[in-house]
This record gives sequence, structure tokens and C-alpha cells, in this order.
Amino acid sequence: MIKIITQVTQKGGNGKTSITLNISYELGRRGFKILLIDDDPQASLSKNIIGEEALAGVGGIEDLYLNPDLDPHEFILDTKMENVSIIPSHSSLAGVPARLIYDGDGFFTLKNIVKKISGFDYILIDTPGNLEFLTLSTFIASHHLIIPVYPALYSLLAINDLTTSIEKMKRNYNADVNILGVVLTMMDRRANLYKEIEDEVKSFFGDKVFAISTSRTVKSEEATLQSIGVSGLYPECKLAKEYQALCDEIIERITQNNEVITQKDTDSGKITQNKEV
Repeated sequence: MIKIITQVTQKGGNGKTSITLNISYELGRRGFKILLIDDDPQASLSKNIIGEEALAGVGGIEDLYLNPDLDPHEFILDTKMENVSIIPSHSSLAGVPARLIYDGDGFFTLKNIVKKISGFDYILIDTPGNLEFLTLSTFIASHHLIIPVYPALYSLLAINDLTTSIEKMKRNYNADVNILGVVLTMMDRRANLYKEIEDEVKSFFGDKVFAISTSRTVKSEEATLQSIGVSGLYPECKLAKEYQALCDEIIERITQNNEVITQKDTDSGKITQNKEV
């Protein structure tokens, strides 16, 4: 079963795209087959991985949203990263919500797209920095959500709205989606403010907060310009070690969440299984 993970925030600038790129790189290094889906009209992930010139000549996720009979495998492109492919996006994706929002099944379009995809271990979805149609659609399509939080006041103020939206979508459309974890990004532990915000986030989310946070460093941007993860450019740097540890923690949590407990029903004599998350 393909595990579908979405990085989601209500505000931009939280390191969401960097996490998507670096976690896909780390998973690929471990031998997993990874598909990235860029569900953001800004197309930052696509531009960083493919390049703007090459991106102009290929189709994208917006085509699949509007043409449900198309085969998504025809839109999958290879990347420079080992075992990592991508379905890119373009700015025209911004026009998709207006076309589908009044369709009764519009919010399920992305779910129907990913259901057709095979040959991968993980699908990682990058989203816009808002809680509108495209992001809400990923809640329905996904198994796991990762919430990046940049240690600033505006990030904290957005958390309530984000978690409320997740719970509503979980209650009404996708009972199996869960918050896999919250990751603090671009941390500078020399600043007292960062520590205070970290404490606030841990107070709100408890053990949902990943043990590993990521540091602020220019090495992230330098690696992105090379269309690879930080570990591919600076394998021994602090940020590379953080992403490696974060990837390990993600795999561990998914393994725990996906464990199927088989239990003998002594009354009926039947074997029952918990539903996978």
C-alpha cells in the first residue's frame, strides 16, 4: 500500500517545500520509491527540482484535475534524486478550484488521481500555504499529515485554524487521515524566542512534535539550487544529520501507525483486523 504524506501549513515561509524535498531525498536514499506531487500553483517544488525552462514543456497535476480519464503515470517525471519522481505543477493550477469547487465530487479529485498510481512506496504532496480547495483536497487524499511550524508568532496564530480544518475533514470526509507529526523548522536555539515558541508548540501538540527540529542555514538553499537534498551536497553538516534523523522518525511513526493488529474474536470465532491508518 502506498503511503501518502502531505506537508501542510496555513501560512507560507514555514519550510514546507524544503521538508518535502529533503524527506523525499532521504527516503530515496534508503531504497524507497518516491513520487512527489506538487499541488501548489507557485510550483516552487517543481521549479527547484526540474527547472523553469524544462517545466514549461511538460504537463502537470492541473491537467489531471481537469481531465480525470488521463493516466497519471504519463505525467510522472524523473528527477536528479535517486528513486524520486515528480508530477509537477504550473501557475495554471490556480484556476482549477474555480472549475471544480461546485462539483459535488470536486474535493475527491486528487484522491481519485492517486488511487490510479502504482509502483511507489510513498507519495509526498506539497501544498499551498492556505486552507483553500487544493489543500483541503489533500486532506481527503492523504493518510498522514506533517505540519511544519516556523518559530514565529504568526505561525502559532495559524495553528488553531489548521487543526480545526483537519478535524472537520477527518470527521466528514476521511476518517483515516492523521497528523503524523509537527516539525519545528529553521530553528536558532541561541534566541530565547525560539525556545519559548518551541515550548508553546509542544504544549499544544504534545508527543505529536517530532524529536528532531531543523536548523536555519544557507546550506538548505544551496542544495535546493542543485535540485537535491542537503545530504547530497553537505552530507556531514548539521542540517543533513537533522533531516536524516527526521526521516528515520517519520518511518518509525508510519510503521507504528500502519501496524495491523489481528485479534481473535472469541465470541464469533472470526478473525478481525484493525483498519490501516
